[in-house]
Amino acid sequence: MKLTAIGLKKVNAYIDELVAKRKEIMDARLDTAYETTLPNVEAIIDDIEAFEENGEYWNCWGVTDNYDSDGPINLVRGDDYTD
Repeated sequence: MKLTAIGLKKVNAYIDELVAKRKEIMDARLDTAYETTLPNVEAIIDDIEAFEENGEYWNCWGVTDNYDSDGPINLVRGDDYTD
């Protein structure tokens, strides 16, 4: 599985959103992050391989122990990733 240039850009932007949301929540002391690890590019690629359906990948990731991302990341086979 390889990300295209467009896919890599989407994944990196999504990770940046997760980092920013986590920082906001943690700075406000609204939650902890003892059990939640933010994904990196490799983790998202592994997740695509496990959870792709009908040529698409959709998933929300946790940012802290009790908060998830504001929305899912959506990647499409051929546009965003290839075998």
